[in-house]
Amino acid sequence: MVVLAEDAGLSRLAVDGIEAVGERLADRFREIDPVAVADENAFWSVAAEELGYGMI
Repeated sequence: MVVLAEDAGLSRLAVDGIEAVGERLADRFREIDPVAVADENAFWSVAAEELGYGMI
């Protein structure tokens, strides 16, 4: 079962932190391999986005 951070009863501060991690990860992916994340539906783009949603 997938639980989103906001649905897990986490504070807004925690959710903001989780979203920031996803954004930093996407930025890092762009630094390492911009082609791999150029398409928002590519594996690494989706992985970073889902992490930013706080899927746990």
